[in-house]
Amino acid sequence: MKKTVIYVIMIIGVLSCTSQEKKTIVDSPKETRFKIQPPLVDVESINQTFKIDNSIDTIIVSDRGSFVSIPKNCFSDGNGNDVISNIDISLDEYLNPADILLSGIPMVYMEDEDTMDFQSAGMCKILASSNNEQLQIKQGKSIDIGLRNMAQGDDYNLYYFDTLKGNWIEKDTSLKPVPSNNLPIVPVNLQKADPDKIVSIDIERYQIRPLYKMWHKSKFNIYGEAKIPEPDSTIWWYDMSVLPSQNPDIFELKFNGVNDNGDQFTQQMMVQPTIDSANYEVEMSFFYENMRKYVQGLQLVEMDLKQSMIDAEKMDAMWDEQKVLDSIMYEEEWIQDSLNMIRELEYHKVAQTRVEVMRSFSINQMGLFNCDRFYKRTIVATKQVGLMVLGVKTCFDNAYLINKYDNAVLTYVPFLGDRYSIGFDSQSYDFVGILGGHVYLTNIQLLKGNNQFFDVDINKVTVEDLKRRMS
Repeated sequence: MKKTVIYVIMIIGVLSCTSQEKKTIVDSPKETRFKIQPPLVDVESINQTFKIDNSIDTIIVSDRGSFVSIPKNCFSDGNGNDVISNIDISLDEYLNPADILLSGIPMVYMEDEDTMDFQSAGMCKILASSNNEQLQIKQGKSIDIGLRNMAQGDDYNLYYFDTLKGNWIEKDTSLKPVPSNNLPIVPVNLQKADPDKIVSIDIERYQIRPLYKMWHKSKFNIYGEAKIPEPDSTIWWYDMSVLPSQNPDIFELKFNGVNDNGDQFTQQMMVQPTIDSANYEVEMSFFYENMRKYVQGLQLVEMDLKQSMIDAEKMDAMWDEQKVLDSIMYEEEWIQDSLNMIRELEYHKVAQTRVEVMRSFSINQMGLFNCDRFYKRTIVATKQVGLMVLGVKTCFDNAYLINKYDNAVLTYVPFLGDRYSIGFDSQSYDFVGILGGHVYLTNIQLLKGNNQFFDVDINKVTVEDLKRRMS
C-alpha cells in the first residue's frame, strides 16, 4: 500500500454656508449602522469570491456544497444601470455553532421589549460588486440560494438582517428541507490539491470494485484533518471498502487487515473523490450541467411540497371534523392526551433522523440571511455555575451556551459576579468563554450538580479545536 499523508493542518458630511454677515455650519443627517463585532479579531474568514459573467444564467457551488443560482442580466449599479461583466460574488456561510459564534452575528430576534433566541438551519451573507462598487438585484429579478445543513423540520423561516436597526426581519415562512443525497459531487483536481493530503492505493482486481472508478487511479484526497497510522509491515491488508456518508461529497475509506497472529485490524478515514487535470474541465462541465438539473429538480420538488401543504391543510380540516364526532363517544380530555402522545412520538422520531438536507430560498436583495426558528425551551432547571480556570472562578469577555444537536448558540452578557445563572432544558451543553483573545471550552450537564450551585473546570482550546468540536 502506497500512501502520502500530511496535514495542513457615518460617514459625517459637513456642509458650510457662508454669507457676508455670518457663517453657519449644518450637520447632514447621520446614518446609524449596526456593526457586527466578532468576539475574536484574528480568525480566518470563511469568505469565498466568484467572478461571473452575468450575460448567461450561472450556478455557483461553494466548497461546503451550498449553491447560488443567478439568472442572467440580474444586477444593476447605484444609478440603475445594468451591469453584466466583471462581477464578483462574495459568499460567507455560517452552518454550524462554531461559524455562528465566531461571526459575532446576533442570534436573537427583538420584538417590542421581548427578545427570542434563534436556532439556525444555516446563514449566509451574499454581496455582488463590480470594480469595487456594490451592486443590487434588479427589480423583478431574484436569486435562489440553497444551504446544506443537518437541521430537520419545516418550521424554519427566512430572516434578513437589517444593518440599520441591528435586528432580523422575517422574509419567508416554512422553508421546506429536501434531502441532498442527489447533489452532484465536486471532484478534487489532483494538480491543484495539496500533495500531502493525497493517499495513493495499489488495488488488485480493480475491475470488481466499480465504485473506485470515481477516483483517478485510486488516489484519495483526505478530508479534514484525519490522521493515518504509520504503515505496519506485520499487517496484511486483505480488504478495502469505500462507503458513502451522510455528506454526499465525502466517503469513508476503510481497510481490514490481519497480522501473523490472526489479530484483526481496521483503519478508516474520510476522503473525497479525485480526478486528473487532463479530464478535469470535462468532469466539471458534467458537474455544472448536473447541478443545473439538480436545482431545476429542487424547484419542482418545492412546488410539490407547496401542494402537499395544501393537501395537509385539507386533511387537518377533516381531522378537526372527525374530532368533533369522536367527542360524542370519548371524553375530550382523553382525545387530547392521545394526540399529545402521538405528537411527542413523532417529534422523537424526527429528532432521531439525522440526515443532511438542502434548504433553498429566493432573495431579491443582497445581504445577510438566516434560516431560523425560535429556540424552544421547555422545562428549565436553573443552576448557578462557577467556571474554573486553573482553580479560579472566571468571568469572560464573551460567553456562550451551545446546544450542538439543535444548532443553537445562546449568548450571555458579561457577569459582575463569579457565577453564571444557566437554565438547562437538556442533559448537556457546551459552554464557550472568550477572554483576552483566547477560547475556553467545557461541557456542563444538568445532572452534574446535585444542588443549585456547582463548579466546573473550563480549559483553553484553539480555534481549530472549537471548530472540530462544533462541526
